[in-house]
Amino acid sequence: MADVITIDNVEYVGYEEKEPETIKFMFTDKYTKIFKEDYCYIQKGSYLMYNVDEEVEEEDKVKNKLKVKSGVLLKFIAPSIFVFKNDIDMCIWSINIEESDVYIKDKKLMQKERKLKDQLFKLYNEGYIKILDEPMVQED
Repeated sequence: MADVITIDNVEYVGYEEKEPETIKFMFTDKYTKIFKEDYCYIQKGSYLMYNVDEEVEEEDKVKNKLKVKSGVLLKFIAPSIFVFKNDIDMCIWSINIEESDVYIKDKKLMQKERKLKDQLFKLYNEGYIKILDEPMVQED
């Protein structure tokens, strides 16, 4: 039988209680830092990232790369406890984000990217787009 995690009367079948892997991520203008006093305004379902307290190599610091974990917000418990889910790793976890910085991805930008991905996938399925093993080089 599959594991079931229930949060606020919503069942999450097949998820495990564990944190996802840490990834290196380069922040761009697509992400906005959220200040602690504004945590209570973050909507459920928002895609968030937070930096983890791990040593970052000097080269990565220069490139504005941080070690982060990310997920969709399921619940916020004041003052700084977040409950996340990560659909890729099929995990749910909670964390007290006292010492971390929290970043949110622009929702309109996410919708625009999702629409573009859907359009590209449709063109791929219809045979208008091919995926190559190597980039195509155009000669002048």
